[in-house]
Amino acid sequence: MSVSNLTLGNPLPVRGKNASIVIAYGSGSPIGDTGAVSRFPKGSIYVDDTNGNVYVKGSSSWAKSSSTFSVSLAPGQSFLLPVAATLIRATEQHDTAASIATKLQVYKNTGTQAPSGGVTLLTNNTNAGFDAQGTANTVQTGTLVATSGYTTFAAGNRASLVMSSAGTSLVGATVTLLFQTA
Repeated sequence: MSVSNLTLGNPLPVRGKNASIVIAYGSGSPIGDTGAVSRFPKGSIYVDDTNGNVYVKGSSSWAKSSSTFSVSLAPGQSFLLPVAATLIRATEQHDTAASIATKLQVYKNTGTQAPSGGVTLLTNNTNAGFDAQGTANTVQTGTLVATSGYTTFAAGNRASLVMSSAGTSLVGATVTLLFQTA
């Protein structure tokens, strides 16, 4: 049994004889194969309050959930990771292309590093990042650096989006980062 993309919100106590927990999920999830809802008997789900991990009991063992979350950044913004996680995907889209050569790079920042002082995470365009002069309203997919540990974030690390040129006509640029919790 494997569990992925499991998100629980506003947990409620489960009471009563033969009570069960219902988890809704998107199609194709490995939790079940008969639709968008699976029912788990009372006592078969455990949430660790210390780290937020969710465990589902199979026939004889507990399987840890594999949670993902995403964040969207505009140039000049940073995101403080609340939990340890690994960056697994980066995409970019803009409404109006830049008028001069401009790149958008994602950085991993630790401690007191400035946004552009951390580790670069995209290898697109000879390690410069997304091309902000690319076709408007077209999604670009980032190629993540392969160096071991670079895409792994500890709780408290930051992901920052830095633009290489100032004063461009770039409008509506958004980079979405997808993380997998540790």
